[in-house]
Amino acid sequence: MLGRETRWALLGTTLLLVGIGALVWLGLRTEHLALGPIATPSGPAVEATASPTDPPTRPPAGPTTAAAEPTRSVVPPDPELAADFAAESAVLGGQYALAWVDDEGIHVLGTAADDLAWSTIKVPLSVAAIEDGEGNELLRQIRAALTVSDNEAAMALWNRLGPPEAAAAAVDEVLHTYDSALTRTESDQVRPPFSPFGQTVWSVTDQARFAAAFSCAPARSRAAEVRDIMAEVVPDQRWGIGRLEAAHFKGGWGPQPDGGYVARQLGDVEIDGERYALAASARAPDGSFERATAGLDHLVQWWADTVAPEAAGMTCP
Repeated sequence: MLGRETRWALLGTTLLLVGIGALVWLGLRTEHLALGPIATPSGPAVEATASPTDPPTRPPAGPTTAAAEPTRSVVPPDPELAADFAAESAVLGGQYALAWVDDEGIHVLGTAADDLAWSTIKVPLSVAAIEDGEGNELLRQIRAALTVSDNEAAMALWNRLGPPEAAAAAVDEVLHTYDSALTRTESDQVRPPFSPFGQTVWSVTDQARFAAAFSCAPARSRAAEVRDIMAEVVPDQRWGIGRLEAAHFKGGWGPQPDGGYVARQLGDVEIDGERYALAASARAPDGSFERATAGLDHLVQWWADTVAPEAAGMTCP
């Protein structure tokens, strides 16, 4: 017969094991216990590469080496041009920002609704992946991520690069190479089920700077191969920059905390034989995706009709 102390010890051990089992079951049910790679949900309504949360306030992920000094400087805004942009934005309603690079430097008009990258981050992610590997399956994933903004393909590219911190460091290397060294790729899944990298804080200014340097990637380089794919975006995602001649671009979109959509883009175009790099952000007054992209259609065309003809195109270093 077991003594009283032995019986109490066995009872305590049993209760402890039951408690641990309950916690594990709860973790699995609520997805707080991660057992594998992060997966993004499918569906056309929300891009799973971004989170409708405020930008993280913790130190950025990625390499801790000193950031390189940007090679292109921001040009003070022309007051008349800024007034014209404000007037165009007021007619549309909502909140808009447009940045472009020409021979003078970087020009920025308006204010972005937020600085989350959304799926525009799939561009440097694709470059990091193609520089790390090869094969038909890799190219299929890159093409899907860039031309139809496929989230599962983008997550596959991310997972190819290793654990989250290693993947973020690889993308940061691409950003550093193409003049956006001030940006740090998010490695933490700040808000499940959204992916980490889409929640990267990437300003419109730094996106224009990146797009300019990226458009100058050497011919027949792996980066140039990615840029070529960016000319093949499907018709229903060719809004804003995508409506201009010879556009190589990528869009991104996602909801803010109140549910209203922000649409973002980066890329490069040719107008009358001159090359320009652009980045844009839009939030419509009703928060709808359709009106945000329509606003970008209007403002990018306004820029192409009235601003670009008066500005010399950018040159590559």
